[in-house]
Amino acid sequence: VTSCHPGWPGWMVVCQVVHVRNLSQRSFRIVTDDPFYSSPTLDGGATDEDSFEIPPHLDAAAEGLVVPWSSTTFHGLIILEVESGQLIRCTVGPKESDAGRDW
Repeated sequence: VTSCHPGWPGWMVVCQVVHVRNLSQRSFRIVTDDPFYSSPTLDGGATDEDSFEIPPHLDAAAEGLVVPWSSTTFHGLIILEVESGQLIRCTVGPKESDAGRDW
C-alpha cells in the first residue's frame, strides 16, 4: 500500500496499517517506535502511549499506524504476544537485488 496522508506533507508512507484484527484467543501488543509518525489510533481512540493492547477478537480500524523504513527506526513496528513475550519486528526497506535503485 502506498499512500501519502494529508497530515504528513511530503513524507512517503510505504506501508500503512489500516485495520487490525485478532482472531485468536491470545492477547497482543502493538508497539510503535517511529519518530516521524505519532499518535496512531485504533477505532478513533487516542492514546498517550507508544503501544496498543490487542485483546482476543479485536476488530478495529487503524489510523496513523505505519510500518517504518528500516533506515529511520531503531525497532520497527513491534507485534508482541503478551503471554510468551515473543515478538515480530516489522520494517520496510530495500533488498540486496535493489542495489542502485533510488528509494
